[in-house]
Amino acid sequence: MMNLDTHQLCPSLSPSLNGPTGNTSTNGTTGMTFDQSMTFRLLNAIERVTSLENAIGTIEANVSATLALILEKLGALDQKIEAIRKVEVYKMAEVDFDYHKSVIDTHFKELPVKSTNAVEAIDFSLQDNTLAISLVFFSVEKFKTVKTVNKLFYLMLDFLVSKEVSNKMQWKMMPRGKDSRPGMAGLFNLLAVFGVAATTFAKKKGEQLNEGRIQQLVRDARKTHAREFRATSRGNEQAANDAPATAAGATQIQDNDGVTLKEYIDRLQALVNGFSR
Repeated sequence: MMNLDTHQLCPSLSPSLNGPTGNTSTNGTTGMTFDQSMTFRLLNAIERVTSLENAIGTIEANVSATLALILEKLGALDQKIEAIRKVEVYKMAEVDFDYHKSVIDTHFKELPVKSTNAVEAIDFSLQDNTLAISLVFFSVEKFKTVKTVNKLFYLMLDFLVSKEVSNKMQWKMMPRGKDSRPGMAGLFNLLAVFGVAATTFAKKKGEQLNEGRIQQLVRDARKTHAREFRATSRGNEQAANDAPATAAGATQIQDNDGVTLKEYIDRLQALVNGFSR
C-alpha cells in the first residue's frame, strides 16, 4: 500500500493554506471542523496500517530466509549423519564380531543347513531381534572384503544354506506346474537380513539397492548354488528354469511382495542403527 500525504488529499487541513483560525472544534482539535478532524484521523490510521503491513512483509521475508537456511543446514546434517552411520556400522561389526558370532553359534548349531525345513526354521528364528541384528553385523564383518554385491549374496547364502538345499528350493512360494519345491520369496525375516547387510555394503560403495533388486540377487544366488550342485553331482546338468536372470542389462524382478519386504528391511535397519551393548 502506498504512503499517503494527508495535506495533498485534504488541502484544507494544511496550516500554510488556511492559516491559523484559532477556532476549536467540538472534539478539541484546533482549527478543524469535526469532518476535517475525522478525515485527518482516518488518513493517519491508514498510514499506520501501511507501515504495519510493510513491517510484517519484512518480518515474513526474514523468517522465510531463516527457514530456508535451517532446512539447508538440516539437509547437510542428515548427509553427515548418514556418512557417520555407514562408518559406525562397519566399526561396530568389527569391534563386536566375537559377540555376534557367539549369538549365531548359540542359535544355529550347524551351518549351512541341510534341509528345506531347516531354512524355514532359520527364517522363524530370525523373529528374534537379537539374532537378526547379530546376523547382519556378522555378515557385514565376515564378508567385508568382497568386491561386488552379487558376491556378497552368494557368500551369505552359502554360509547359511547348502548348495544341495538351494537346489531343492525355488523362488516362488506357490508351485509352478510340476515344480512343487518350497519357495524363498516369503521368508521375509531371512530376506531382511540379506537386505540390511547388502544395503550397508552397497552404500559404502556408493550404490543403491531397492527391494526388487534385493529379491533378484537372492534369487540369482540360489540359482547359482543349485546349478553348481547339479554340475558336481550330475555332470553339468542344468534345469532350464534355473538360468541366471541378472546378467548385464537384464530386467530386475519387481515382485508384488516388495512392499512387505521393505517393511521388514526398514524395521531391521532401525534396530541395527540403534544397536548398543
